[in-house]
Amino acid sequence: MDPSSVLAALEASLARPSSTPCTWREDRDAYIDEQKQSLRASLIEPAIVTAIASDRAQENAAQGSEEQTYIAVARSEDTWLLYSPHSGEFAKAFGPSGKQTLSLLGFASNDALAEWLG
Repeated sequence: MDPSSVLAALEASLARPSSTPCTWREDRDAYIDEQKQSLRASLIEPAIVTAIASDRAQENAAQGSEEQTYIAVARSEDTWLLYSPHSGEFAKAFGPSGKQTLSLLGFASNDALAEWLG
């Protein structure tokens, strides 16, 4: 999958309503817009990475222990937003940069912002 297709999938997700909760701010729409801007500021050159469900996700979210291939689309320190072109879903992962396998939070959906915010 070429980088422009991955970014198009991300933008399509951001154009849809998000399931991200926000009970601590009076203006939820402003919060969502701020978080979308923050996500866009964290975009990276899409790169192929491997990830595996964390121990917690394997125990509590019925995730398997097999390594999976994703495309990394955003990063902030050790937090990553990954995209699966096979499922069309985004997932949050953690880990350092480099060739190491990332640890998946355990959930995935087509709501990139909700996954990014965890």
